[in-house]
Amino acid sequence: MKRLVLQIILRLGRYAVLPAVALACTILAGWLMIMDRHTIAALATAPIVFTIFMAAMALAIGLLFLPSRKHRSFEADEETAPGLWAVWKELDRSCAGVASRHCCTRPTRSREPQPNSRLAPLASISKMR
Repeated sequence: MKRLVLQIILRLGRYAVLPAVALACTILAGWLMIMDRHTIAALATAPIVFTIFMAAMALAIGLLFLPSRKHRSFEADEETAPGLWAVWKELDRSCAGVASRHCCTRPTRSREPQPNSRLAPLASISKMR
């Protein structure tokens, strides 16, 4: 059973939330029907039902804001985006002349001492006085 559930989740991918949303909607519909005959019991279980339903709706709405996967394989090499590469080479001089597209993935450290960023606002305040 666990393998079946895992396979379903892996096949659905980002849409694996939708069965949970359907289940939450079914629970809410059942709760609304129970509310007619057993009002006290329905009101007692209201926080649980509304929490489940609101969490499922938040997940469903979150599906709308996921980025699309259309351009996952796009690579900006020098032939397709020469202007972008020119700007990149201008900014990172260590990358210039290297043919590999992974030439600039390692961070470069400068040997010059950097000012303490926490004290910089204090220095500007003391200059104003």
